Amino acid sequence: MQYRNALIGKHFKTLMQTMVFHVHDLVTPSEFKVIKAVGELGAIIWVPEIRNMDQYLNGLEIRIDNVLDAFAAVDPNKITCKIKLHMLTHLISDCRRYGPAIHNSTEIFECFNAVFRMCSILSNHQAPSRDIARKFASMDRLKHILSGGYWLYNGNWIQASLRVRQILKTDVVIQRHLGWVPPRNIRYGHVIPLSEKKTIYLPWEDTTASCVYTSAVKSNIWVNNKAVIAKSGDSCVTGTWVAIQHGNEFTIGRLCEILSPDIAIDGDPDFILTIERFILGVERHPDFDMPVLIRPQEGTSNRFLVVEPRDVLLSVSVQHDCRLAGCKPSGSRVVCQEWKDTSRQVAVIVHADDDNYIVNTHALHNATLLQDLLPCSLTSPTPLHQDRQKFHFYVAKDYRLTQEKKRKATTEKRQATLTANRQAKEARGIQMQDSNTNGERARKRRRSVSTTDLTEE
Repeated sequence: MQYRNALIGKHFKTLMQTMVFHVHDLVTPSEFKVIKAVGELGAIIWVPEIRNMDQYLNGLEIRIDNVLDAFAAVDPNKITCKIKLHMLTHLISDCRRYGPAIHNSTEIFECFNAVFRMCSILSNHQAPSRDIARKFASMDRLKHILSGGYWLYNGNWIQASLRVRQILKTDVVIQRHLGWVPPRNIRYGHVIPLSEKKTIYLPWEDTTASCVYTSAVKSNIWVNNKAVIAKSGDSCVTGTWVAIQHGNEFTIGRLCEILSPDIAIDGDPDFILTIERFILGVERHPDFDMPVLIRPQEGTSNRFLVVEPRDVLLSVSVQHDCRLAGCKPSGSRVVCQEWKDTSRQVAVIVHADDDNYIVNTHALHNATLLQDLLPCSLTSPTPLHQDRQKFHFYVAKDYRLTQEKKRKATTEKRQATLTANRQAKEARGIQMQDSNTNGERARKRRRSVSTTDLTEE
């Protein structure tokens, strides 16, 4: 809200993923449906790959229909005036032909504004458009050659030599200019330790793992590490919500401890990860239409789980169910400025419990992986209206009546404005006529006075 009317694409992406949890009691039910539909659609559009095209397009079609229907319920005029909503209907055929929509994102081409400007500055200003076109063609030609592209030469298709093509893999400057990123090497299961100054040594009895770890350990002193690398490449620190595959059991929980022995002893595990386990609900949340997580209350043995680093699959975006608990901004937090606490304080939300959470399926990160792990009953889209044609007829009828009223009001306003302008013009004409008459009388009076003075002389 502080920077409203000055937001860019990444800000809208952030709002799309999180806004549904903050405005549920600030907007109307129709507007809340728009926010939910847009968040659900955004999570499936920004995917890097499509594994099952038919299944993906079926879900995409339902989500696009929900967005259009939700907008139509709030303001049908948006459907006829906004080109972006109309373009959504063409996304299905585009994805079938060209793949994921993220590959055609135009946001990355904003950087060409600076290139375009420099091409214009460095031209001879005789034909700047031609110079800019030639420069861009030269850049694309170089990109084609370095990336191993072919071209026709003397009737044969040829490409650059191997040493030329190796430049793209070895020269960091060329990679940065062409936007090429080498494949990331994921150190799956690697544990990142804390620095020596931040390392805290714990007796085995003081750890949470000691209550649930069934095997005996020989080390008495253990240390907590910084993070563990998940299978997806995420760096999961303590407190991160993660998805775990422990044997045949799939669990979503909160990472509590990443332990390793202070001194390695034969027979002890290298690392022990303690997960606070939560139960995945069978039904979706009634307001947010997302999977829910509930803390088990039976005991410590059922509440915590000990796993290995390679059991961590990915990090998950999880939000507290503040609507169910009735959380209020009853707390306060000191404002920190330049790494120092100030005298200012701001209100913060204080959670009423720590038992109920929601899996944020609007999050873009790991959206595809999470949908593959969760049951279809918790992730498959649900149409807003079973009979869309009936809903469209109702909205169109109401829209025509509304537009007729608007046109009538516009016509009446236009007629009133024309009448007021005509009356004002007539009034100005009468005023000018009176002014001319008074001026003529004044001139006659001055002439008569001048004649009298001449006669007396």
